[in-house]
Amino acid sequence: MGNTLSGATRGALWMATSSLLFSGTYVAVRELSGTLTSFELVLYRSIVALLATMPWLIRTRGLTLRTKRIPIYGLCALVAYAGTVSWFFALANLPLANATSLMFTVPFFTVMFASVLIGEPVGLARWAGIAAGFVGVLIVVRPGMITAGLPVFAVLFTATCFGLANCLTRSLALSEDATAIVFYTFALMVPLALGPALWFFNLPTWADLPWILVLGLITVVAQLCFTRALVVAPTSVAMPFFYMQLPGSALFGFLIYAERPDIWIWLGAAVIAGSGIVIARRESALERAGVAE
Repeated sequence: MGNTLSGATRGALWMATSSLLFSGTYVAVRELSGTLTSFELVLYRSIVALLATMPWLIRTRGLTLRTKRIPIYGLCALVAYAGTVSWFFALANLPLANATSLMFTVPFFTVMFASVLIGEPVGLARWAGIAAGFVGVLIVVRPGMITAGLPVFAVLFTATCFGLANCLTRSLALSEDATAIVFYTFALMVPLALGPALWFFNLPTWADLPWILVLGLITVVAQLCFTRALVVAPTSVAMPFFYMQLPGSALFGFLIYAERPDIWIWLGAAVIAGSGIVIARRESALERAGVAE
C-alpha cells in the first residue's frame, strides 16, 4: 500500500483487510468455546499474539517502545480486555451473523468517543456514511429477529468497550509506532487475563492447539492492520470499513459451517460496502484538494 494512495484510501484498505481477518478469528473462537472459557481464550490469544511480535522487538532492539504514555496504553488494554471477554462469550452463545451484526454499533461509539475525547472533527457527511453502513446492518438483522438476552447485552457492552479502545488507539497512533501499540496492548493484556484464566483453568487438548495458534496469529496481523488504518486516516473515515466483517463472517460461515446466507445478507452487505466506498472516495477527493471537512 504505497504512498501514491491517499491517506483515506490506505486507511480504508487497512481497515477492510483487518475486518476480513477478524472474521476468521470468530471461527477459531467458536471452535474453542466448547472446551475453553472466554477468560482462557483471551489469555492464550494474548500470549500467542505477544510472541508473534517478538521478531519485530528483536529487530528494533526495543527502541520504539520508549513512551511517556503508559497510562493510556494501560487504560486501552483494560478496556480492550473487558470487551474481548464479553465478545468471546457472545460468540459462543449467539449465531455468528447475529453477533457480528450487533457489533456494528462499534463505529458509532468509536466516532462519538473520538469526537468528545480527542476533538476529532466529524462532519455530517461522515456521520451519514456510518449511518448508511448501519442501515445495511439493519437490513441483515431485520429488527425483531434477535431476542434480547445476556449474550445480546454482552455484544453491546463489547461495542462500547471497543469504541473507547479504538478512540484511545487513534490517540496513541498520532504519536506512537503502530507495532508498538499492538505490542503494548497484548503485553498488558497478559497479566490482566492471567488471574481469571487460572481460576477457570482447563487444560487445552491437542486438537485445541492449532486453533489457539490460528486465533493468536491472525489476531495480531488483524490488529496491526487495524492500527495502521487509524494511523493514516481519521476514525470517521476508516471505521465504515469495519462493516466488512459481515460479508467476511457470512463467507466463513458458508465455507466452514455450510450456513447459506439469505438474500437479506447480500443486500445489506451491498449497502455496507457501498457506503464505505462512497465515503472513502469523497475523503480522497477532499484530501487531494487540501480541503478539511
